[in-house]
Amino acid sequence: MKEQLTLAIKLQKGEIRTIKTTSLVCLYPNDSEIYLHCRLVHDSMGLEKEAVEFCEKAVRLGLKEENLKDAFVCLGSTYRVLGNYYEKSLEVLTEVRKLFPDYRPVQIFLSLTLYSLKRYSEAMEIVLKNLIDTTDDEGLHNYQRALEYYADHLRVIKGMYFYLCIVDESMFLDSEEGYWLYKEEGIRYKNSKKALKKRNTCYF
Repeated sequence: MKEQLTLAIKLQKGEIRTIKTTSLVCLYPNDSEIYLHCRLVHDSMGLEKEAVEFCEKAVRLGLKEENLKDAFVCLGSTYRVLGNYYEKSLEVLTEVRKLFPDYRPVQIFLSLTLYSLKRYSEAMEIVLKNLIDTTDDEGLHNYQRALEYYADHLRVIKGMYFYLCIVDESMFLDSEEGYWLYKEEGIRYKNSKKALKKRNTCYF
């Protein structure tokens, strides 16, 4: 087994590029780790479709937990890179997130897929929360409460402008729809330049 993996790793590093990986898996058709290393070889050569096939086979054969996590992340990421498999990428990464909720790489790759699906708020929310949880930067820690709030209220800000709003007692925010509601007038204004100018509010 050690010799098999050594050969596969050399293939991954490009030391024996002339050897076809298909011959290796033919020799060891039930070795999931061989398939996993062959996936890495093909992925590094830009052969994503072939890499997916090797990865799928490795998962079906069974992998240890650590390798399984990485295999699923790589599979979901490669589906996204292929371009026409965004939904499949989302499906894989969402399931892996349920299985390994504390494994941060899957969360970041999930955010990339969400971005590709134009689900920008969800993607940014994941990135922000991971940044808050993992950063050692003191400057960012000073804004932790603000960043935690914005991570959960990204949909409030729409369009190409960022708004700095001074909220008084007569006004409150409907965060689900991104509207400012004016109690005394019973009027609903959608976030826009026009609406912002009607109150003590500035935008930048």
